[in-house]
Formats: sequence, structure tokens, C-alpha cells
Amino acid sequence: MIDRRQFLRGTGVLLGAALLPNAWAQMASARRMVCGYPAGGLCGQLAEAILPILAKGNAEDFQLEFIEGRNTRTATEKVKAATPDGNTVLLANSSSLTTVPNTYKDIRYDGVTDFEPLGMLGEYTFSLTVGPVVPKSVNTLQEFTEWVMNNGEFRNVGAAIYGSMAHLAIRILARDTNTPLRAQPYKGTSSMIQDLHNGTLAAAFTAPGNAIGGRYSDALRTIGVSAKERLSYWPNVPTLMEQGSANMDIGGWFGLFVPAATPVGACQAIRNDLQAMVATPAFAEAQRLLLIADTEFDPQVIRARIRDEKERYGALARAYAITPLD
Repeated sequence: MIDRRQFLRGTGVLLGAALLPNAWAQMASARRMVCGYPAGGLCGQLAEAILPILAKGNAEDFQLEFIEGRNTRTATEKVKAATPDGNTVLLANSSSLTTVPNTYKDIRYDGVTDFEPLGMLGEYTFSLTVGPVVPKSVNTLQEFTEWVMNNGEFRNVGAAIYGSMAHLAIRILARDTNTPLRAQPYKGTSSMIQDLHNGTLAAAFTAPGNAIGGRYSDALRTIGVSAKERLSYWPNVPTLMEQGSANMDIGGWFGLFVPAATPVGACQAIRNDLQAMVATPAFAEAQRLLLIADTEFDPQVIRARIRDEKERYGALARAYAITPLD
């Protein structure tokens, strides 16, 4: 197991970043980077890390806009409908394009045809994170499920957003371990982590880099991760699969997108800036602190990934009986 102080350090809030010249600085109209999650989560932290790099240190040159509503669908739809000039960019969690379309009925966008991918900025997995209400003697998946069986009032496990990858992970874990776990969806991460911290909630599936440090004590710790293999940055943290959840292999990624009709030249200029950004020490440090890894800039590869993951998570949502909501 990773120690709690190491867990805390890995989830710290990012500080300043290096500066780069970029093509967006040439554009005359106001620029927006849209995030469909509330402030304070991993999406917002990633945006705040890359904006100083992409905007020459002038954060007001590029406005970060949090558009909440309908579990990220409102933000996604607004960027789809934006003027296709490269000035409105969606920083999307892959779940918005791959999982949410399978768990909600009212979907007014297609992740493959309605957007032009600019780049993938990092992959992440989930941590089964427990709070202080869980005894410190509980350190493994077996010990956690045994504790839940003896403390049924704490069988709820938090997930940011109904029908998300974290929601799927809870269903998989419950079935694999034959434990009556129940998903408790939240609108965002901050309130979920607050409930973990104050003992209202015993456990939640969180992205490892999701701002657990800073405002909170070191009382939160990980039982295991949802990836199929151990993470390079958490080599001592076992996977949930190796601890007995045989079907657990859940993870997501963050990408930048513009409306599909955005001119090729504008898209390529932004990609060039992104590729220059990811080569900087500042971005490497951002990935390290947020516990995300890998990048991709081939739009065809990203489209294929969206298509394949949408199919896979759709099959999982049906197999684990997640009822689509309106």
C-alpha cells in the first residue's frame, strides 16, 4: 500500500507553468476553454495547469468557463453549437463522449462526428478511496468488503455523476465481490470528497489526482486502482483486479475538442501549440502531480478510440444494468 502522505502529495494543486508562444494569441476574438464539471475537480485543475502555458502567462487571454448542467451534456452541446473558428475549445473527460451517451437518453451530440479532436492530454484511472470512517486496519479489498458486510449503513460508494465510469466501476466491484455496494452519484467531486472526509461516506471511486490534498487532511487513502495493471506512478498500489475483482478494467482520459466545422488551419495551429506544450518540463510536472499519463495528437486515432470505447462502455452499462436516464 502507498502511504497516506505520498497519496496526499500526488494529489496536490498545481502551481505556475512555463510560457510558450502560440497561435491562439494571434486570434482576435475572445477565447474560451469550456469544462462541463464543477470547479475543483481534475478537469479544472488540468485546465488551470495548461492555460498559463498556452496563453503566454496571461490567464485572462483565455477564459476558463465551467458550464454545469445535465451531467456534462450542456457544456458539450454548447461547444458543438459554438462558432467553428477555433476560439471555443472543449476540455472533455472521455466519459462525456463514450459513457454518458450510453447512460442518458437525451443526447444531442455525437462524439465522433460533431467534434474535431485536437489532442489527448492524459489518461487516468480510478482509486477506490476510503475515508476516516473506515478503520485504518482495513487496507485490502477483501478487508474492505468484509467491513462493509458488517457495517451495512456504509455500503454506498460515491461516484461523480450518474452513469459515469466510476458508477460502472462500483457495479463491477459489487458483482465481482458479491458485496451489496450501492452507487451514490454526486454532481461533482468536491462535495463527494467532503462527505468522505466528514464520515458521511465511507468510500468513493475518485481519480487519483482529484484534489484530495490541500483543503483536506491526510485521512483519505487508497485500497486499489481500477486499471488492469499497476500504475507506473503508484507501483506499490495493487489493482482491484489482482485483489479479486476479475472484471475491473476502467479508466478515462482528457482531450481538447473544437466544433467539427473548424477550419483545418486553425485546428492544426492549435495542435502545434499543444505538441510544443507537452514537450515542456511544466507539462511533465503537471502530469506527474495530477497522476495522468500519455498524450496523442492524431485525430483519427482519437476518433477511433471514442468509437471503440463508446461501444465497450455501452455493453458494460447494459451488462451491469445501469438504466439510461432522461
